[in-house]
Amino acid sequence: MTLNNSDKSNYLRGILIFIVIQGNIKKEDKKVIHLLTEELGLKHYFSDNSIDEIRWHKYIIEEPPEFSHKEIAEAFIKDAIRFAFSDHVLFSYELDWLSKTALKNKLPDQLPFFEIKFFLKNGHFNKNSVFEFQKYI
Repeated sequence: MTLNNSDKSNYLRGILIFIVIQGNIKKEDKKVIHLLTEELGLKHYFSDNSIDEIRWHKYIIEEPPEFSHKEIAEAFIKDAIRFAFSDHVLFSYELDWLSKTALKNKLPDQLPFFEIKFFLKNGHFNKNSVFEFQKYI
């Protein structure tokens, strides 16, 4: 299984949304988005203005991404948790959004809780990659 173009687009959009719902967008976030865009094989212009555009579209922010395979959705949730803990705080609305993402992708809504527990216990998911989705490229 590999990421198709729709999955790549949804992955980037989902991470952008997750950064926006965190509230405070830092320079480091933008650097990671450029790296993510590059790793997904997408053009940089795709991410350059996306954060600002997503902020103003309430429907886009509320709608979790949907992926073609459950494994890709799980990888997305893991990467989003990494972003959440980049500021050492996970807010209830972030967790709620991740639970909605899990449900939309036919995964248990408790999955983000289990993944957070694993992340906090181990401090990482996959030491061999920067992003979890890289397993599917």
